[in-house]
Amino acid sequence: MSRSLFIAVVLLFLPTRSDLWGQILTFPYIENFDSVTVPNLPAGWIATTNRNASGDFTTSATSTRSSPHCVSSMNGKISQSLISPAFNFSGTYADSLIFYERRTSTHLSGLLVEASLNGDTSFPIPISDTLRQVNSTSYVKRGFALPQSLNNEPNVRLRWRVLSDSSSGSTGVIRFDDIRVTVKKAIDLAATSLAFSPVSPRKGETVTATVGITNKALAGNFSFDVQLFDSLTLVASTHILRLLSANEIITVELEYTSIGAGSHPIFAKIILGGDEDTTNNTFSA
Repeated sequence: MSRSLFIAVVLLFLPTRSDLWGQILTFPYIENFDSVTVPNLPAGWIATTNRNASGDFTTSATSTRSSPHCVSSMNGKISQSLISPAFNFSGTYADSLIFYERRTSTHLSGLLVEASLNGDTSFPIPISDTLRQVNSTSYVKRGFALPQSLNNEPNVRLRWRVLSDSSSGSTGVIRFDDIRVTVKKAIDLAATSLAFSPVSPRKGETVTATVGITNKALAGNFSFDVQLFDSLTLVASTHILRLLSANEIITVELEYTSIGAGSHPIFAKIILGGDEDTTNNTFSA
């Protein structure tokens, strides 16, 4: 028997959130700095002027991670900052920040990522520890959980602050690309495992398919159907009504009775209302 499983989650459509008053309301928010003309920053982004009166951070077409642009700054001897547009987390739970960083070999300054609420220019909320150079040949992925203090806040900005360091070269360059900010979802089930018993059944036996499902969203009550198919033929189905906590993993068993001889491409399908992420709705062994 072919050991394969297909999970698809069909969810109720949620209206797309839009920007209002210049704030970011749509998540995940992705900025790759490709929509502007070099050296301009995208709308809402702010750079300090400690080194250059026209802005310490500018977009560049050199050494990008995703073509055609990245954002960069030179001279780690001087403290410099890049500040994001305002994020509106009203009614949501802030989740994560991911970005990619690359430096030349002489850019040795520390980097801090911080957050502020409601225009506080001191950016008192730490997102990262001091980040140091990892290598000078490629981009490094940086990922951080956003603190709970940002939940439901209507005006949040993030700041990338380069700390002044006399040992850093005046021509050293730091670059950022592919910044991503996410919020936690209200409904999102993901297929995370599967197993069959027996693994090699004989004709006429009953095969039990066990599907592992993880709640990738907030806690809540979930009502959904799990269906089992042999090719395009429905062979089993069950309805689940269950309260799931965040990150909880459950298993659902379906029985395929009196399996026939030969190869069996077996798939499972979950029917659920409200999915906010369709990228994790399929699974195959």
